[in-house]
Amino acid sequence: MNKLKVLLLFAIALLAVALLQADEPELVITALDTLTLPMGNTFSVDCPNGDILFFDMQIQASQLHFTTFWYLEDSHQLTAPIEIGNASDPGISWQYMQIRVFEDKTCMLFSYPSNNDPYDQPVEGLLALTLHQDTVTVKIIDEFAFGFPFSVNSSCAIVAEDALVLALADSLVYYNTITGESETLMEGDGYQCNCMHDKQVRVLPDGNFLFIRDIHTGAIDAPEVWALFDSAGNHLFTQEITDPVICSVLIGSYFAPHPQNSPQWFYMPTDGDVGPAGWLECSYSDTGSFHIHYTASPSLDVIPFDILSFGGDKIMVRSFNNSADHVVLYCYNTPIELNPSPLFSYELSDFDWPYYPNSTAAEGFYFVPRLQDDIMHILAFWTQDVPIIHEFSFPFQHGPDFLLRPSYHGNKLRIISEEAISFYQVDNTPISNAEDTAVSPVNTLEIYPNPVGRKAGFTIQSDLKKPVELGIYNIRGQKVQTIKLDKFGEYSSNAADLQSLNSGIYLLKPLGTEKLPTRKFVVVK
Repeated sequence: MNKLKVLLLFAIALLAVALLQADEPELVITALDTLTLPMGNTFSVDCPNGDILFFDMQIQASQLHFTTFWYLEDSHQLTAPIEIGNASDPGISWQYMQIRVFEDKTCMLFSYPSNNDPYDQPVEGLLALTLHQDTVTVKIIDEFAFGFPFSVNSSCAIVAEDALVLALADSLVYYNTITGESETLMEGDGYQCNCMHDKQVRVLPDGNFLFIRDIHTGAIDAPEVWALFDSAGNHLFTQEITDPVICSVLIGSYFAPHPQNSPQWFYMPTDGDVGPAGWLECSYSDTGSFHIHYTASPSLDVIPFDILSFGGDKIMVRSFNNSADHVVLYCYNTPIELNPSPLFSYELSDFDWPYYPNSTAAEGFYFVPRLQDDIMHILAFWTQDVPIIHEFSFPFQHGPDFLLRPSYHGNKLRIISEEAISFYQVDNTPISNAEDTAVSPVNTLEIYPNPVGRKAGFTIQSDLKKPVELGIYNIRGQKVQTIKLDKFGEYSSNAADLQSLNSGIYLLKPLGTEKLPTRKFVVVK
């Protein structure tokens, strides 16, 4: 009898261990194969369907030759290179470029300087290229006085398939790259910038674009100007920023949109050239105002230059530590305004250039490849088990190559070098959660839009047979408003007036019941 009890207890223990192990997340990366590229590539672009477009430019006898080839996801093959055109060489500065992919078009923009030295020289013109069905269209834009400083990274933007916006010395111009026609969007006193102003144009996650007259001096008598336009150039609203902290930092050259709760959320690093380095967490609503929160870098020596979405509620900030000469990764819960301390940080050392390694984030993963002594090391971060760091190593015979670019599609990590694409299978066992597989709850509460302005709408699905009362609390836990809804069951309302609330973050909490969830929302005015 005692032996039976011992065996029974042992079986129960084994079952408990098995159940515990089943709940632990597991991430495994295995090497698949490598495809050798048919030729070198200047750069590559990921397409939404998983294909990869490779684009090469070569200067031969004062001519630019354009060649393209594709990696096709469905057939797992590389196409043969196709020469798609050429143009006279205007002396392109390869250091300055931007690229945007639309449904069936890839648009590229290059700048070229007034002489052969591309650094610290005035821009003489821009070269706009559009690739559509293996046909390239080239447009040289040299009819404007671009002024100095003018950067293709920040002073202009591809806002639509056939349209650019240029922040010139004296005006903001909407330019059609097909017809060459232009329209002035801003000029005069509302636009004029002196030598202490930095003019920037940024495309936002929802397709709108933002013009910023960045004062970066901290002077209250000279506010920053933020103007929002839609992709067709229609003006939506303008706001002057007088916060001395925001006005005292210079927005960096790198820009990383990051949807959070709604497509109006985005992040902008501040580069530390003027004022402390850090990042701006920004949002806006249809009411015509921005909400901006500044976060300083954890160290004065840390300069952020890349921010990527890491799952639905986190971001990864890639920074460079000047004093230690290495890259540092910081992971934050969003919004940072409510979560000012990083979840974790990780140092990446032994790299030859501060802006490497490259990284990519998708579907709750963040990958960093590094190559040392013909060994490919892949660092992987996963939202299911942060701050655990996964590292995998594989032989790599297509180097040395420091220009490694990772991309992710369909559970496959693709690492692109100058010579090849290496493929890796990403398998994961997520944490089992009974709530994830259960039937959706009957009781739900949503607020829209989020961020909100002066009025908010609610969508409630509830089996409560009584009126619903909602309390609004500020981040200090103080109740600032009560909303009473006199219906039950499925209910939608657009009648809630939030005009008395200041800009900030609030909690929407049902009163007298635990069936409805608490929601977080942002007010911007």
